[in-house]
Amino acid sequence: MPTAIATREEVLERLLLTFRRHGYESASLALISEATGLGKASLYHHFPGGKREMMLAVLDYIDLWFAREVLAPLTTSGDPARRIKAMFDFLQRYYENGQEACLLGVLSLEGTRDFYQDRLTQLFTDWIDALANPLRALGSSRAQARLAATHAIARIQGALVVTRGLGNTTAFTSELSALRAELLRATVPAIS
Repeated sequence: MPTAIATREEVLERLLLTFRRHGYESASLALISEATGLGKASLYHHFPGGKREMMLAVLDYIDLWFAREVLAPLTTSGDPARRIKAMFDFLQRYYENGQEACLLGVLSLEGTRDFYQDRLTQLFTDWIDALANPLRALGSSRAQARLAATHAIARIQGALVVTRGLGNTTAFTSELSALRAELLRATVPAIS
């Protein structure tokens, strides 16, 4: 069992990792207890609504760091190429070169997604809108930038799935490298 947790943030980090690796449906309270180092009684003390409340707290936590680490850098003023590079650098670190799953992707595939659908839709929409900003600054029209951002995020998510399916990180790292180059050249292929 992990060492005792001192802060709520540490609990949320461990819950996030557990849900990323196992999904909501497969993350039993025993598994969550083991991952957090908290007994079931302590978990219910902190999250009286049980696993559902834990997931909502994790989604709130993701909203905050995602806004800080991805959305804010993409929507600030300054060099659009630097903003796009910052996003890719963060994604490379966050997904550990494709070794870690995206919680949004995991939840999107589960049967319980209806419970979180509004949250998932908002997170993906915010990401698309934020990525479209520097693409517009590179010369794309509003519609082109939004389409390119949507396709980019779909490719990132797809690369994560393929990487996990193949059991190596090549698909993710090579796709991110190619996608970064395409976006920085503002030559994302048009889809008819």
